[in-house]
Amino acid sequence: MPYDALVRFLSTADAGIHPLHKGPVNHEVALSTKFFEFMQARLPVVVSDVKAMSDEVTRVGNREVFRSEDSKDLARAVGAVLNDRDRYAAVYDRPGMLDEWSWEAQAEKYVVLYERLLKDLA
Repeated sequence: MPYDALVRFLSTADAGIHPLHKGPVNHEVALSTKFFEFMQARLPVVVSDVKAMSDEVTRVGNREVFRSEDSKDLARAVGAVLNDRDRYAAVYDRPGMLDEWSWEAQAEKYVVLYERLLKDLA
């Protein structure tokens, strides 16, 4: 499926929900592909309080964060987003907001990283 088809499909949702449980280190330090897809679809997001995701959505302002594995807090967070969806989605109207999360921008970062790693091996 072409990437833009997935984003178009996701954009029909009211919000993106990422209920990642705390646990393995990569949960705390990485942003998942689904996270970036929610952004490109301009969705308000509800994420658990794993560090990387909760820090990023707090910085951006498109979110509610809930305590991992706490269904009542998840319901609170989803309700907050659904009751004021436009406010959460408005952050995407800022010029250049989505540029940093595009596949093209991410690919540039990977090229720089891989070139550095390969140079270090030589």
